[in-house]
Amino acid sequence: MLTGKSNDIVKQGGRGEVHSSLTDFVDYVMAEDTNDEPAYIFDREFYNHTQLPQTLHPPTYFTVNDTLDENIFFLGSAKSGVSFHKHTDAWNGVVYGRKRWFIYPTNTTPPAGIWPPLGALEWYTRVYPTLGESQRPLECIQEAGEILYIPESFYHSVINVGDTVAIGIQKRKSLQELERLFYEASDLERVQPNDTANATKQRWAEAAVVYEKLQELLPTSSEVKMRLGLAYHHGGDTNKGIEICTKAVEMDPWFAIAMVNLANMHTAVGNTVQAEALYVRAISIAPLLWDCYYTYGDFLMFNSRYTEAINVFYHGYLLKPQQFLWQRVTWAAQHAGVTVQPPKSRSRVRRVAA
Repeated sequence: MLTGKSNDIVKQGGRGEVHSSLTDFVDYVMAEDTNDEPAYIFDREFYNHTQLPQTLHPPTYFTVNDTLDENIFFLGSAKSGVSFHKHTDAWNGVVYGRKRWFIYPTNTTPPAGIWPPLGALEWYTRVYPTLGESQRPLECIQEAGEILYIPESFYHSVINVGDTVAIGIQKRKSLQELERLFYEASDLERVQPNDTANATKQRWAEAAVVYEKLQELLPTSSEVKMRLGLAYHHGGDTNKGIEICTKAVEMDPWFAIAMVNLANMHTAVGNTVQAEALYVRAISIAPLLWDCYYTYGDFLMFNSRYTEAINVFYHGYLLKPQQFLWQRVTWAAQHAGVTVQPPKSRSRVRRVAA
């Protein structure tokens, strides 16, 4: 089964990233007494390989069609959940436990944005209390036996209230033009193995055309503005990208990933002072987001600040102990003429990162 933390599940396209047996997850992960956000089973394969489909009796309107629908199995303890994301039409049924939902309509990007810089629990404890009445999401508590319908393109996040078991059914294809445009632009953004630099730039330019359409439909969306600015940047017009992405940051002071993208654009045109201020600001907002340290470390390397880069990359590695980040640490250390040893164990990494 696949498990993950709330923001990693979203970054993995709506699935966990760590393999675990059900027994190990229940005996060790769910039993762990921690103040941190626990991992959450978010698996798209387990349900169909069990007898669970025979025990599910949804209303006729929600009849499951294996050709049109995708099934998701959820299992988590208190405080686990999923950060803000959106997708095609879906419904969610709680079998056991309770879920607290936070929902925003399509034209309102959740505070802190997409590619979530904060876990669901961290968003609730840090961002939610700062929101005025008009900025608050739609909310509800879903009890066992209840079904919640999530309309296509509506942003949503969930935190489990106690141990919770649930089933989700999600349409495989979008039904509305709006979400189809998002999927079309996302497909254009994907780097193709055989693309030349010019071909990649052209794909981004085509994505910008799609995001322009989306901006006409969703003029108040900070997500669309950030994505449009990024498309212009990669399509060859970085100055226009800066102009548009700056508006996204101005709209949402919590939008850390927009700040990182904007910082990258400033770096590309030599605005190092503005770029560094944005990297530092993003890290202050999302201190547990390894992406911030990865990009800031590259910025420091580009500016020959190798010793500082070691510390920044190392912090990113502590948050996400994977080989590609450790390679960044050793790369900076080689340029600085020093040797750096990795932490002794993963358990130490988790304690430091917390």
